[in-house]
Amino acid sequence: MNWFNPELWDNIGVVGLAVITAGFFVMALMREWLVIGRYYRATVADRDSENAELRKALAASTETNNVLTRALIEKNATDDTTTKLLTAFRELAEGRA
Repeated sequence: MNWFNPELWDNIGVVGLAVITAGFFVMALMREWLVIGRYYRATVADRDSENAELRKALAASTETNNVLTRALIEKNATDDTTTKLLTAFRELAEGRA
């Protein structure tokens, strides 16, 4: 049977059309093609609270990364200075020897 057959649709009355419409509406709700406002607002609120927690965690990790980066920069500067000083002392010691 073809769904686009006009004779099939002629035999469907008001009650049949209401049943088909209600069935489609229930299927749309079950498959979440349509979303009830209360459910939507609860979902958005949950997502916003998760995002707030993620922003806090990101801020904490960013601060930690900044501290570690500063410590690494200081270590590199100290290593470079130590290397230059030791090289200068070696050259000075070789020049006197």
